[in-house]
Order: sequence, then C-alpha cells, then structure tokens
Amino acid sequence: MAKLYDTDELEQYKADLFSDIINGHYEHVIEIIIDMTTIENDLGNISRITRSLNNHKSGIMHEIVKWMHFIGTKWIIIAVPVLLKGFERFNIDWPDLKIIQKFTDNLIKERDAKLAQDPENTNITENSDDAKRTAEYYKRQIATSVIEDDMIRAFELLSDFGWTHRDDIGDIRELNTILNRNKQRIIASILDDMLKSTDDDICYSMPQVIDGLKNAGIHWPDLKHINTTVDNIQGDLYEYQQPVNNIVHRNRKT
Repeated sequence: MAKLYDTDELEQYKADLFSDIINGHYEHVIEIIIDMTTIENDLGNISRITRSLNNHKSGIMHEIVKWMHFIGTKWIIIAVPVLLKGFERFNIDWPDLKIIQKFTDNLIKERDAKLAQDPENTNITENSDDAKRTAEYYKRQIATSVIEDDMIRAFELLSDFGWTHRDDIGDIRELNTILNRNKQRIIASILDDMLKSTDDDICYSMPQVIDGLKNAGIHWPDLKHINTTVDNIQGDLYEYQQPVNNIVHRNRKT
C-alpha cells in the first residue's frame, strides 16, 4: 500500500539512496528502489539521483543479475516488476531493463498458461518442468539463430539462457556441436559486437552471453580472454565511479 511521508523523511530516503549509489552499495540500491515504489509522494527533484544511477549503470545491472539468480523464478515474477516500476520513477529506461522486462514477461506468461490448465497448483512458479521446457526452447532457438547466421538474436537468446539453472538445462550435445562448428563466426561476432558497444553495455551483456555459452558446455580459451577484457573494463569503470569522500547513512542500517 502506498504511503505518504513528510518532507524530511522523503528527503532522507533520497539521501540514503544517493549515498548507496555513489558508494557502490548496489544491493541496497535495489532494496531502496523497491521500497520507494510504496511512497505516494511526488519525489521532487531527483535529477542528481537519476544522473548517479546512469553513472553507475554497469555496477547496478551486474547486481540486479546476481540478485535475480539468488531470488529464483517465484520471486522474480513478484519482485522484478516492482523494481522496474521503481526505476521508471527515477526516469531510468536502460535497454538492459527492457531485456529483463521481456524475460520476466515470458516467465509470467508461462505461469499463467500453466495456471489456466491447473488453477489449484499454487507452486507453479517453482515447477521444474516449466524451467526445463523453457531451456529446451532456448536451446532450439539458439541453434537455429546460429545456423541462420542471425547472431544478434543468438546473443539475445544466449543472454536469457545464461539465467537458466544448470539442473534444468538437460541434454546439450546437439547445441554444443552446432556452437563448436561455428566457433570462429561466433567469436568474430562477439568481438565485433564489443567494438560497437559502450563500456557499460559490454560489462552487462558480455558476461550474460558467456554464461549462456557455458550453459551450452562451451569453454573456449578465447572466452577467457574476452572475460579478462570485460573485467578490465569493469575495473576501469568502477575506479572512475568511486567518490572522493565516503558518504554514510544517517538513519539506515548497512
């Protein structure tokens, strides 16, 4: 339920959020943005927070992906739409969030379709059969995209496949064979994509693509070099984003 806050309370909430952003406490950023969706007040001047969120995009997106892995399908369906709504309030519309929105929408559609067949199944979002069917879909579509040389779609699918739990992946032999046959073209496309992308986009998208390849049993040495490059870019961005002075919360526990 939405709540009204007095001006001092609201400004303190915003100050705490700003502090967490610039100090790299991204797990707290996620928590506060979700909490702030319950605030009925107009947020007032948020330009400084919006600017800081944009400056820390790569770190925040990395934390969101880790958070989604941790909470699992059931809570992704519940919590991610709230988080995305919170970002909207701060005028954030990163393409990365649209990918997460699409992924979450697909999970919700699968849940609703299953519930239509079995309305009394209260554990539907944790049903392993659904996760396995989704994994089968990704494996077929990735293989088809690579064969058809649609590498943009292949990378999008690999990014989603990277979120799949290994217990749900099943037989990867066919996909693994197709990927290995097209190794040089895939690596060339990855490098070309990195050359055309911003550092922030590289730090978010490439680890997801590589995770998708790992789920397909791919561990090429070339990917280790790409991972090292991404880590170096991430390190440079993190160093650039660090504040000169350490700002701490005045009323929130860390």
